[in-house]
Amino acid sequence: MTNVAHVPVADPYAQQQDAYISGNGRRHGDSSDRYNRAHSNPSQYAPTARTPGVRTPGGGARTPGGGFRTPGRGSNAPSSNNRFPGNHMIMPRSGKDHSTFRDDINCGEYTELEPYKKQFWLDSTDIVHTRIVPGSYMKTELGHYLGQPVLIKSLIFSASTEDLVKNKKALVSEVRSMARLQHPNIVKFIGFYITEEHGLCCISEYMEGKTLRHLLDNKRVNLSWAKEKISIALDICSALVYMHSLTPRLIHRNVRAEKVLLTNRREAKLSGFGFARDRTYENTMTAGVGEIQWSAPELLQDGEDYDEKVDVYSFGVVLTELDTREVPYQNEMQHTPTADLTMKLVTGMLRPTVSDDCPTCIKLIIRQCLQHDPALRPTSDKVLELLREARTQLQEEK
Repeated sequence: MTNVAHVPVADPYAQQQDAYISGNGRRHGDSSDRYNRAHSNPSQYAPTARTPGVRTPGGGARTPGGGFRTPGRGSNAPSSNNRFPGNHMIMPRSGKDHSTFRDDINCGEYTELEPYKKQFWLDSTDIVHTRIVPGSYMKTELGHYLGQPVLIKSLIFSASTEDLVKNKKALVSEVRSMARLQHPNIVKFIGFYITEEHGLCCISEYMEGKTLRHLLDNKRVNLSWAKEKISIALDICSALVYMHSLTPRLIHRNVRAEKVLLTNRREAKLSGFGFARDRTYENTMTAGVGEIQWSAPELLQDGEDYDEKVDVYSFGVVLTELDTREVPYQNEMQHTPTADLTMKLVTGMLRPTVSDDCPTCIKLIIRQCLQHDPALRPTSDKVLELLREARTQLQEEK
């Protein structure tokens, strides 16, 4: 493979990690009288969706301004109100009910989140916003929730009206999608809240290991297919299998190395659910989402229907990222107009390359994932099966 000049890729999460300071927060595993340790239950990762709470008659009251009212912290509060990394179960607080929001926040626009508030609504006074860090299209902050480090996403109100509408839709989608998910290879969703100062805030676990893209860019770190690369690939694919097994199926639509976060032990977790969508027969899927380098041909075409096989295609591109450690089509992105590049991807004239020393078993998986016809691509669970076979073969060849 011919080496090309590296194009810097926005890595806001890496900057978030570098900017993080511990403050008064406790690291995972520290003792706290506000937490109880809960043992991991493997059955919770069975391929069944965790459905949002059902709004009961008389419940889910709204303020005169149309905003959410914080669920009571007494007997009506759910016993498992919040989840936290490290298998911590957060105990419900009592006595506080923050029910008023200023009308110009326009909380009434978040009515689609009402079914999720019983289980995932957070008390904003429990969150400390520590530091704003650069982001691509969302306001991203490091913070603490009950003393534990978290990542906070909210809207940038100074953005243009068009961007604000688009980003609001993405943030709501992220909350709705993550509220359905509970899997060891998906970033844990902690909850959400709305305040006068910050608007809608999405709270997720803090990952100390930065992004997969950050790791691949660090050429001082040696990575092999027999060990680190195959393990990361299996983690990502496991997350996709879980998402695609839900009812209705959840399609990520933006799978790429920059959306994969790592623990300090290099365990991979999928993030970035702003473009995720349910796959139902009633829904018309939207074209032109995500980044074109990772997008399946059918995803780039207006009016073209598609399904979860778009994630399989994107995963194939991620495998080439793992192999070459480069962002796909770097040279083409520098010298080819976006419209021309898109046409080449749609017609199948352009495909990501692999390195000369890419293992044959991995090349075969990549080739299957990148089939132009989605009907010829394997399902995500079939890809997972092939990866497990490849791991056995790679370890035997060491």
